Amino acid sequence: KPIGYNIFNAIWDALVGSTVGGSTFPDCPLWTIQIEFLGSILLLSFYILKPKINIYLASAIICLFIYAYFKTQSIFYISFFVGAILGKYKFSKLKYPWLGLFFAIYFSAYTFESNMYSFLPRFKICETKYIYNLIGATLLIIIILSQGKIIFLENSIMRFLGKISFPLYLIHFLVVCSLSSFLFIKTNSLTGASLSFACYIFVIVICAAIFEKFIDAPAVSLSRKIAKGAVK
Repeated sequence: KPIGYNIFNAIWDALVGSTVGGSTFPDCPLWTIQIEFLGSILLLSFYILKPKINIYLASAIICLFIYAYFKTQSIFYISFFVGAILGKYKFSKLKYPWLGLFFAIYFSAYTFESNMYSFLPRFKICETKYIYNLIGATLLIIIILSQGKIIFLENSIMRFLGKISFPLYLIHFLVVCSLSSFLFIKTNSLTGASLSFACYIFVIVICAAIFEKFIDAPAVSLSRKIAKGAVK
């Protein structure tokens, strides 16, 4: 246990620290919680206010204000509005959806270290990686909305992985820093590394499934009820 850190600190960080204060201790992936909380508040406020002008124009204006205030961090909050606008637009079927899917995955996996991306331009207005990630995510959403479905994403395994993806993201770092590290240090070999990785995959999937069923799903259901009540 970290020195000076107790159950009350953990409860505070879970309820307030991560969402309002942006605390990432002791779980680094919590850095996204504040962004998701504030992004949701901004988007919900936008729809509650019900702007009288064209919604696309209104969203563009709001995004400009968001960039003016948040600067390089604005890409995260703008993503919320991009997703909302895509959900309202009616897309016709694409002629080459698999080509679009290729580029969606390509941009979503952008990393500076890979030569696969070295020829792409870099940006100064926001972090380059997140701009390309947004492009990839946008392409993927357009493909899904235009085609209705993507066959290989429709099977039960992919649906299950999609359902537990967020809990998986939240939990994986804690397992890496505890069980996986312990097993690797104790074995200190290639076999031990393989065992550590296998145990890591097994544990995070089980924990994520439990988390999704008893915490994530009820929380999403509650948030939807609150959102529906707020925008009526």
